[in-house]
Amino acid sequence: ELSQKQLPVEYTRYHKYGFPRCYFADNGEKILFESKGLLYEYDIKKGITKKVPLIDGYETQILNGERSTFIKEFSTNTYDASKPVIIRLYNREENRSALALYNGKSVHIVLKPTAENISTINLASGSQAVTYTKNTMKDVPTIFYNNRKEQELYITNKHDLSALQNLRSKTVQYYGPDGEKLYGILIYPLDYHQGVKYPMLVSIYEKQRYFENKYLKDGFEGPSDGINIRNLIQKGYFVYLPDISLGNRGTGEAALACVHSSLDTIKDISEIDFRKVGLIGFSHGGYETNYIATQSDRFAAYISGAGNSDLVRSYFSYNYQFNGPFYWQFENGQYEMPKPFFSYKELYIKNSPVYNADSVRAPILLWTGSNDQNIDWQQTIEYFLSLKRSGRTAFAIVYPNEGHGLANTKNLLDIAVRIEDWFDFYLKGDNSVDWIEKGLSKKDAD
Repeated sequence: ELSQKQLPVEYTRYHKYGFPRCYFADNGEKILFESKGLLYEYDIKKGITKKVPLIDGYETQILNGERSTFIKEFSTNTYDASKPVIIRLYNREENRSALALYNGKSVHIVLKPTAENISTINLASGSQAVTYTKNTMKDVPTIFYNNRKEQELYITNKHDLSALQNLRSKTVQYYGPDGEKLYGILIYPLDYHQGVKYPMLVSIYEKQRYFENKYLKDGFEGPSDGINIRNLIQKGYFVYLPDISLGNRGTGEAALACVHSSLDTIKDISEIDFRKVGLIGFSHGGYETNYIATQSDRFAAYISGAGNSDLVRSYFSYNYQFNGPFYWQFENGQYEMPKPFFSYKELYIKNSPVYNADSVRAPILLWTGSNDQNIDWQQTIEYFLSLKRSGRTAFAIVYPNEGHGLANTKNLLDIAVRIEDWFDFYLKGDNSVDWIEKGLSKKDAD
């Protein structure tokens, strides 16, 4: 017999994409609810809900549950009642993490709050011990075993132990258009010397503070596809990762305001050559880059991967990756537009880069995949044609048989090289790369 019961559980959304989950015990006796600062435990037989206090202000996430998906948007979560649950605790404001175990009776804090990045977390087989890795931006991941006492097991990437010890970075604070506190991660050139001018790359997406303690290994670990931050700082670039928050002025306008505010925050760092600053983004960051390029005079070059350019066209398109009309992304998803199109037509048009391509002041490299079923590759072509028709300097690359992001290693290496070539050419004056001038001089690109 089905019945309904309202439980006294505080269900607070963590962030735009983060909803607390509930987990059913596999023996059918209890339900655990994630929440901020605690878990709620509901005893099904007794009909009693109790609070399981953890750490105030920390989001909770049960890590060793099982998730079963039956159809799209419908799934169930269960946990093994005979074992303790591992709980990851995260303070988004401070970017600090902790670990806890709950065995149904008591809580044990395995790892107190730390600024180190905690990952690869597992319950050791047949015990209540936990294994995990810890690292910082410059310290290699190290594997630990913790059974009431932390024990170092293995240091990874030993060849890299000293490579980043001179790495310098700083976290700055500024505010979004609606007063939200935001952060920017500034990573210095590896061979940084005070008094020397260096170019800077700004990479954008949404919130990026998680990168503050992400190990900077050599490879494609950046927030934008194809960007190798480790290699860029070795080549003498500052790399800046500012947060973006959205508001009622529209997605593009909000991104512009956030990025400009973030640049104002670091304007007194004299070693940054603000005449040689590039902007790069992929996917939503690609759209933001496309828009900022039409409005800003603070960048000397742009790169946009798989980004939208015409919000009206995108709004009324069908998204085959999510298998539904795409207007949900604007009304309830990533774009966070304040109203549907028919209630605010002019805002959608204003925030569409394609209509202001003639205002782009710096060279822009566009790239996409021909099989992109999330952001239609024709969005890139439309923007490219509008740029060329208005006499702007633009170059477009379409990778055959690639989707939203590059899966083919050859193509990923190709765009990585072209990204660095593009910025070296326009920010460092490196004329040794000939594909840019050759490509821009072709008649079929005019």
